[in-house]
Amino acid sequence: KNLALPTLPDALVNVSKAVLFASVHPMDGDEFDQLAAAVDKLALNDTGLEVTKTSGSNSEVQGGPFLGPGLRIGFQGLLHVEIFRQRLMDEFGLEAIVTQPKVPYRITSLPSKNNNLEEPVTRIVEDLAEWPKPAERVKIEEPVVQVRIVAPVEYVGNVMKLITSKRGFGLETEPLDEETW
Repeated sequence: KNLALPTLPDALVNVSKAVLFASVHPMDGDEFDQLAAAVDKLALNDTGLEVTKTSGSNSEVQGGPFLGPGLRIGFQGLLHVEIFRQRLMDEFGLEAIVTQPKVPYRITSLPSKNNNLEEPVTRIVEDLAEWPKPAERVKIEEPVVQVRIVAPVEYVGNVMKLITSKRGFGLETEPLDEETW
C-alpha cells in the first residue's frame, strides 16, 4: 500500500528569497560544528535563511582565511540578521561573528560605443570593487521585498515614517476593527 504524504501545490508554497548575505563564524574556531548544527536547526523553521557552508579560504566568505571556516547565510533584511543572532544566543548559547551584510545587485552592462558588447550582459555584484565604472552604460537593479505589516491604528503613522525612511512606500492601508485586531 502506498502511504505517500499529501503535498501542497507549488502555488500555495511561498518561500522567501534572501535579499542580503553575511558570513557567520564561531567566536572560537573549535565551535564550528556546534554553530553549523545550531544554524541547521534554526533553518528548519525559518525558510528565509539560505545557508552555505564554506571553508573560509575563498572570497565567497567575508573575512576569508582570517576568520576561518564559516557559513554564508542569506537573510530577509537587517532585522532578520538581528533576530537570527538573538536566537543563536537564546536557544543555543552561541555567540557568532556576523560580518557586515552585503546586498547582491543585478547589473546589466548595455551595448555602447565604449564597449564591444553586441547584447546586454548581466552579472551579480556584491562587492564595491566589482561595481561598474561611471562611464559604463548599465542598468542596476536592487532586491526589493513586498511585506504586509499589521499594526494598531495608533502606530500606523510611525510605521509609515519608518518605511519611508528606509526608501519604502505603502501600497495600501486597510483599517482593522477592534474585534479583528
